Amino acid sequence: MVLSTANQAYVFLATVYGGVVIGLFFDIYRMVRRIFRPGKFITGIMDLIFWVIIALFSFFILFYINDGQVRFYSFLGIGLGWGLYILSISQFIMWIFDLIYKWVSKLLAWIFKIIKWPFVKIFQGINKVARTIKKNFRRKKASAGVTRDIN
Repeated sequence: MVLSTANQAYVFLATVYGGVVIGLFFDIYRMVRRIFRPGKFITGIMDLIFWVIIALFSFFILFYINDGQVRFYSFLGIGLGWGLYILSISQFIMWIFDLIYKWVSKLLAWIFKIIKWPFVKIFQGINKVARTIKKNFRRKKASAGVTRDIN
């Protein structure tokens, strides 16, 4: 099937946009790895899953935009979009993701602190009562003249 020049330009620009979206997915994946710091084995599994998802996404782009026709300029567009994303706004997006991560982690730490506070106070009260009982028990034991037998 012969495509018009306008349609080829549309397909190329759509695949460039798809490459930009793939770059964004890549930054999300990098942030997940930065947060959780998985080991080598888990990283390998995550890499495999990531690239399978990207391959399916690329297939979806080519199928939806170009009716499944594989053309060299389609792959060129995906690569160009990804490259432009990485070279232009990737650092800014990663900075935003990092900022969001720090803000959310501080918010969750604050919420955890609020939730933990009553339990800490209860534990401190129980500890204080236990120390008082132990201290009174030692006093009674000392005043009764009870000593330990060492065998």
